[in-house]
Amino acid sequence: MKPIISYDSFGMINIPLPPLSEQRAIVEILTTADKLIEVKERLIAAKRKQMRWLMQNLLTGRLRLPRFSGEWENVKLGEGRYFDINPVVQSIPDRFYYFDLESVVSGKIVNWNVVERENAPSRALRYAVLDRMPPMTA
Repeated sequence: MKPIISYDSFGMINIPLPPLSEQRAIVEILTTADKLIEVKERLIAAKRKQMRWLMQNLLTGRLRLPRFSGEWENVKLGEGRYFDINPVVQSIPDRFYYFDLESVVSGKIVNWNVVERENAPSRALRYAVLDRMPPMTA
């Protein structure tokens, strides 16, 4: 049960109160910080939108990286050429490319992530072999 305080007792509590000029300065600083957070959030949203666009276009072949050309090969997910369905956990590399079933739309991989083995979900036992994926950056 929460302790109850009477209105009279509440009114007797002492709190530090800076002068009005200092209160206004504090408000100004906090308002500026809040505006900065809003700007950063808009920048993050714009970067996420850009990332979605890149993924949609790079992972469908509509946009190609400059040093790559030629047709993409179509393969079935179950062929086993790209996936190790039941790997031994020790054989999973420290970092690898991972996607889940929600990332496959109309037979195409539309989203994948680089994951660290120790942070990978248990379902990451299905993983793409690194030599068939784009080069990973640090």
